[in-house]
Amino acid sequence: MTDTRRLSVANSKCLFALLALMAAPAATCSKAPAEAALKAADQAVAPARTEGEKFAPERLKALMDAAKSAHERFARGDYAAAKASADAVVADAQDVEKAAAAKKERVTKAWGDLHAQVPAMGDTVRARVDELAAMKKLPKGFDLARLEDAKARLAAFDQAWGDAAAAAQSGDVIPAVERGRAARAKALELALGLPSPAAVASEPPPPATK
Repeated sequence: MTDTRRLSVANSKCLFALLALMAAPAATCSKAPAEAALKAADQAVAPARTEGEKFAPERLKALMDAAKSAHERFARGDYAAAKASADAVVADAQDVEKAAAAKKERVTKAWGDLHAQVPAMGDTVRARVDELAAMKKLPKGFDLARLEDAKARLAAFDQAWGDAAAAAQSGDVIPAVERGRAARAKALELALGLPSPAAVASEPPPPATK
């Protein structure tokens, strides 16, 4: 190897070493802000999970994926990208909290409305079924088979509403609303299938026995 070539190789090595020395402080300087941003992101995600798991699960999943990506970029040494991702996670976590709070408010109101309406509907149809069951002669077009079907439907309503109330008691408001709406539909369907009191009253009395 000629002296000129040796000198060129030596200069190259010195240049690489110099660049490495220059890059090290820069990496150190960008690492600390990235670490701080990741810590802030983790702190922002924690409260978002509390309500997000119930009321905004899809948005929470996207948030968790973004937080994971930020940590992965940091692990690869891409500190600038990690910091940018972590900063975005903080903002997104606030959006998840807001979305979850809005959804919680809507379903809580919906459950309140159902709780005020559905038990009264159940009491009404129950009283009507009991009244029909106590009759010696059922209304025209409403035979014993239909009465038994009404009793079975009433039992199904009771089960559906009981499940809804149990879910609400456990804090599962969204399932409670879904089951409560199903129970309301059962009560309404049952009510529409029963003869009205007016129709029963309009029927002529049975002929008197001699």
